[in-house]
Amino acid sequence: MTEDFLEIDISKTKREEDLIEIRFRNEEFVQVNFFKLFSQSKYIRDKYKYSEALDLLQQEIHDIEENMYINSESIKLFIKVIEEEKLKFPIEHYKNIYTLSEYFCTSSITTELDKISCEKLFQDLNFTIQILLDYERVNNGYESKLLIKIENFLRTRINECLSNRKFKELSNSKIFRIIEESRKVIDHNLLVDFILESVSTRFIMLKFAEFDKLSHDKVITLIDFFEKQEDAVKKMYLEYIPFDLSFIKNIMNKCDQVLKEM
Repeated sequence: MTEDFLEIDISKTKREEDLIEIRFRNEEFVQVNFFKLFSQSKYIRDKYKYSEALDLLQQEIHDIEENMYINSESIKLFIKVIEEEKLKFPIEHYKNIYTLSEYFCTSSITTELDKISCEKLFQDLNFTIQILLDYERVNNGYESKLLIKIENFLRTRINECLSNRKFKELSNSKIFRIIEESRKVIDHNLLVDFILESVSTRFIMLKFAEFDKLSHDKVITLIDFFEKQEDAVKKMYLEYIPFDLSFIKNIMNKCDQVLKEM
C-alpha cells in the first residue's frame, strides 16, 4: 500500500438541505445556508425556533425592505458575508450592511465593520457626513450605534464641519446637538460665520457663541448685523445671546487701559 496522502475539502460544498431561498419585493431571490444564518444571528436564535425560522424569515426580510428602506442589493451582500465569511463590497453599502448586522445581532460582522470604520470611513469627512445624511433621509426610527459613533467623530472635527457643504445639509436639530457637545473645542469665529450664513434658521445656535472668544472684527460684524435688523427680529435674535460676564469685563479692562494711557 502506498503512503500517498489524499485531501478532501468540503468547506465550499453547500448542503442542499440547508439551502433556503429568500425572495425580494422585486422578485429577485438568493439562496442562503440557513444553518450559517441561524448560528451567526443571535436575533434569529432568540426570536424563533429553528423550524419556525425557516418559514418566518421570508416575512422578516420583506419587513426590513419595507420599513427600514434597505435595498435588496445590500441584503444580498449581507447574506453573502454570512455565506462566504469574507467579502469586498462597495463603500456605499456600508451603512445598510452595518444596520442589518445590528438588527440580526451578528456580532462578529459588526466587530469587523467597526474596524473598517476606524481604518477607512472616519478618515473621510465627506463620506462620514453622507452616511449621516442617508440616515436622516430614511428616517425609519431605527437607532443604530453607528449614528452615535459618527456624531462623536464629527464633534472632534467640528471646525472643519462648519465649513463643509454636506454638513450644512443636515437637519438643524442634528447640527444643534453636535455643536452643543463640541463647545470646548469649537472656533467661535467660525461658529458665528456659520450662523450668519443662514441666520433665519440657525439663530437659536447664537446661545453657543461666547463673545469673549471672538475676534474684535467678528464682534463688530455681529453688532453691524444686529443694527441692520428690524426691531422685532433683532429682539428675537438677541434673546438667544447669553449674558457674557467675561466679555463685559474684558471691555471694561480695555476701557480702563485706554483711560490710563490718555
